[in-house]
Amino acid sequence: MRKEREINLKNMLWYVIRGWRVIVICMLILAILFGVRQYRTDYNNAVANQNVVTPSLLDIKNSLSEQEMREIGIMQQYQLIAQSTADYMNNSILMQIPYDKEQSVVLQYYVKDLVGNEIDNAANAQAYYNYACDGSLAADIVGEYDDTLEEQYIAELLTASVLNNSVKITIVHYDMAEAEKLASLAKKAMEKYAEVLNSTSQAHELVLQSETEGVIADYELFKLQSDKASYYDSAAGTYLGWKEKMNANQQTVIDNWEDIQNMEEQGEKENEVSTDRDVETEQTIHVSVSIKSVLLGAVAGLFLSILVLLAVYISTKKMRDVSDYRVLGVEVLGTAVEEGKKHKILSGIDKCLDKLQYSDERNFNEEERFQMLCSAIYLRCKNNGIDKVYLSGTLCDEKTDNKLFHRVMLALKEKGVDIQMGQDMVHHADSLIRAAEIKNVILVEREWNSVFSSMEDEVEICTQNEICVLGGIMVRA
Repeated sequence: MRKEREINLKNMLWYVIRGWRVIVICMLILAILFGVRQYRTDYNNAVANQNVVTPSLLDIKNSLSEQEMREIGIMQQYQLIAQSTADYMNNSILMQIPYDKEQSVVLQYYVKDLVGNEIDNAANAQAYYNYACDGSLAADIVGEYDDTLEEQYIAELLTASVLNNSVKITIVHYDMAEAEKLASLAKKAMEKYAEVLNSTSQAHELVLQSETEGVIADYELFKLQSDKASYYDSAAGTYLGWKEKMNANQQTVIDNWEDIQNMEEQGEKENEVSTDRDVETEQTIHVSVSIKSVLLGAVAGLFLSILVLLAVYISTKKMRDVSDYRVLGVEVLGTAVEEGKKHKILSGIDKCLDKLQYSDERNFNEEERFQMLCSAIYLRCKNNGIDKVYLSGTLCDEKTDNKLFHRVMLALKEKGVDIQMGQDMVHHADSLIRAAEIKNVILVEREWNSVFSSMEDEVEICTQNEICVLGGIMVRA
């Protein structure tokens, strides 16, 4: 029964990254194809329009009827309404406050008689109320709070109420620290206004009775915000509805309205923006390469190449990595790096990728890797009381680093372990006979060269013939 192979997402990602040459080539090819295709299209269009004369913006506007111009005027009014509403909603602090998390500071004042003065405290309280509600309080605050803000945005954060000789001022914000800052400025402004009022009326005292902070759910604010949003949606929807119904000439006039206004003010037939469109195209056609198309082709090449690499990784019948050994229950004794292989173009990038991929492993040099491999095989044999081992797999493949394993044979022979090598046991009967005689096998396979099913068959053959599989060695591609 065939084993289910594992798909290691990390190794799959590294396989895609290591296919950077395929990715670059695919990106270049599709970038060139997309660029050439768009260039030919642009060139053909330029040839077709070579002698076409485009009317000026003023000519287009003057060709419209009174009704068409009236429709443009109506549409612009709705556009202005929508834009002004959007600006207000973006700039207004009140519109940014979450209605269910409104931070508030309440200043409770009352007007107190001075000894010997009989005054109308309610009238003075009304004066303070008017000061808070008519924008005067906001005007006195805004300069010290933020002089870049318009006065109206501060005024709408302040509300007041009056009852007999009591005045209540409420300051709201989405940030309690800012609400406290505004409250502090409001108290200073009220104190200054009390001095002014005392100078023009009978003497009295404005007393801050309490200052309360809190978080409230303001459903009136929710309704106000909803009404503003609905008002904007209505105006914007009407504007877009009018614009959609307009013909091409009306749309051209709308899109270039500022240019047309400038042209009419200057009394010119055309301006610098439309000069090139009003003059007949010269006989020499100049078409530039579309950078957008080239980039689009490169992106398409990137995605296509990644999909191909992923498909190859998932569907390959070759051995991907050491995890294929573990699927078959074969212990991994070590890995060998193929030495002396041909250098590819920009092989330095591959070396950097090696360091990144195997950054969690110690970076052994050639001699250290040789010693580690010898030690792993020796210890495996010693622990199992074995003095003779057969190496089988892709070892005799001309692409395999035979020099390394010949050195392993000589080194282990000195330690009393006889190492013999041969081709895989599935396709070579003499190798199977030699392995059966020795009874102990170490499989040697090469990444992306050895066939997984062949290795699986080797393990099964060993089991059937009572041959002990001591482990596996993976030669990295």
